Amino acid sequence: MDNITIKNMILNHYINNSASKDYIMGVNMNGNIYMVHVTDEDLKDITRVESAGHNDGYTLRYKPNNTIRTYLLSKGATVLCSTLYFEEMVKASKYNKGEVFERLVTEWYGQEWYKDNINYRVQGDITIDGIEYQIKYERGGFISEGQIRREREERK
Repeated sequence: MDNITIKNMILNHYINNSASKDYIMGVNMNGNIYMVHVTDEDLKDITRVESAGHNDGYTLRYKPNNTIRTYLLSKGATVLCSTLYFEEMVKASKYNKGEVFERLVTEWYGQEWYKDNINYRVQGDITIDGIEYQIKYERGGFISEGQIRREREERK
């Protein structure tokens, strides 16, 4: 299978099984960290597949280049903080960039953030006005072929 076929298979599985159809994506550009709201329809344009390792095949990942960053910012973005402040937060934290971004978004919306591992099929990372959102920062993974295989085995 070529990468486009693999990407479409993984993306379709994710979209068909996700509790959320809306996403808040983190963008690091021009010295700022932005959040941008997107939907399922945008995922094919802003994600890619790459080797997952650990016998997990390929993984669907949000790994934007400057063209994708510019596209996302054109959809209407909100500045959360400076890149410098964000990097200082990450350095001072035990959490990774994705988790720190998720915390910033959650607090932006006046909610208390806590680390959880709730499956994407159960609920989003945050609920805003009754809408479930998954939150992803640059280099964030969605799902791998190995995870899909394990989900299918669970259903048997």
